[in-house]
Order: sequence, then C-alpha cells, then structure tokens
Amino acid sequence: GKGGGKSEGGNEDDDALAEEVKAFKHGLLDACPRCGFSLGKRDGADQAVEHITECKDAKKIAVHQRKKALDANVATERKAREGLQDQVSGTSTWSFLGGDNENLWMLSVEALKKQCADYKIDETGEKNTLIARLVRHRNSLDSSRMLGAGEGEDGARKGKTSMPTRHTLPSNLDELDLTQLKSVAASHGIEWSGGENAVRKNVIDAINRERFRDEPQLRLTMTEENKEADEIKTKKKKAQAGSKRAALDSGSDDDEPIVSKKSKKAKSDEDSDFDPDA
Repeated sequence: GKGGGKSEGGNEDDDALAEEVKAFKHGLLDACPRCGFSLGKRDGADQAVEHITECKDAKKIAVHQRKKALDANVATERKAREGLQDQVSGTSTWSFLGGDNENLWMLSVEALKKQCADYKIDETGEKNTLIARLVRHRNSLDSSRMLGAGEGEDGARKGKTSMPTRHTLPSNLDELDLTQLKSVAASHGIEWSGGENAVRKNVIDAINRERFRDEPQLRLTMTEENKEADEIKTKKKKAQAGSKRAALDSGSDDDEPIVSKKSKKAKSDEDSDFDPDA
C-alpha cells in the first residue's frame, strides 16, 4: 500500500519483476512474470503488451509470485545440497585413502577450511595456501608425537617428508592447470621455484624431482634427456643465426663488388676447356 514502507529485499524483488515484465513485453519470455500466463505459439510482442495491460488479477498474481519464490528456494537448496554432496564425496574418498597429507588436494576449499577450523588454525587463503598450512600443522603434531615416543629427531624429520607416487598423484597430472598443480605440490610439502610468477613447468619439475629422488638413474636419464633437448634447440638456433649471417654477408649478385665479379669471370674462363676457335 502507499502508506507502508518497502524493505530493501522487496525493492530488489520489484526491480527484478519490472525487468522481467520488460523482457516479456519484448517477446523474450514466453510466460507473464506477474501471473504466469503463457503466450500461444504464434503470439508475439503485441499480445504480450496487451496481456500486461490487462494483467490485474491480484489473486493470480499473488499465487504465481509465491510459486516463483518457492521454486527459487528449491533451486538454491538443491545447489547447496549438490555442493555438500561433492564435499562429502571428496572428504569420504580422502578419509578412505587414509586421510594423509599427500591426498589433501582431493578436498574442496570448504572441506579444507573445515579441517583448519577443526585444528583451530587460520582458515583464510587460496586452496594451496590452506593445504600448505594444514600440512605444516599436521607435520608439527606428528613430529611432537614421534619425539614423545622416543623416536628422536631423525624419526620426526622423516614424518615431514612425503614422496609423491602414482598412488598419491592424480593420473592426469600433466593436464592440470597451475592452481591445481600447486595444490598437489602443497599436499606433498613440495616447494617450487618462481614464487608468485611460477608457471606450470616450475611446479611439475618440482614434483618430478621429489617423485624420482630415490631413483638416481631415472633422474639422470630425465636430466640427460632435458639436456639433450636443450642442446638440440641451441644447435638449431646457432644454425639459423649462421644462415642469417651468411645471407647478410653474401648479399645478392647485384650488390656484389665489381672486382669480385671480374675475378669470378676470369676463374671461370680459366677453368673452361671450351675453345671457340677450335
């Protein structure tokens, strides 16, 4: 009514409804956003405008608006439920695999924040930041337990390392984007070069170094392959540069000095066995 004030939410709803009415008038919606009346297959903008002009049945309008609000709530709840299911699924898989640090990359950001909350540590930051924080905290707890159990500092130190294996790495490692790779590396406590300017190669190389650290022959092979590839690239670049320099030095025949042309002609005459007077 005119005397009653409208809430901010009410104003937003009114604005949204006004936009929907405008779209309906232009033939962009098949049903009236006020009462839900559906246009015929052959109806267009003219019929829509005509309907809106006559759409004044308060009861029909109220019923349709309640239905729209209910549908919106159902959609929101469904989305939240699906998100929760994904979170529970990821957490269940992680727990089933032993709940180890190296598999923390499987958890969603929300699940990681919950883990941080359970440990009473900072819950802010991106996914790889949350993982790194959890890894450090969980490792510190493991180290304390090992020291308390009399395993000594060497045993505690071993608890801080986690070698990536085919069981702890995603099968599509080479297809992951930079953010996903950072999460996997952080789960294994692996630091990569490049800092904030790191690219995918920096993170993949760091993971592979740790992955093959106990297989020196394989690491050597990989290093040699990389070195050989670099050498081939260098040789190609040098060859291309040499070709360019040779082309610049030689130039075209038109640019060749006259003395050089005469020398070539004289040499050509000396080398020729053809005698025109014979």
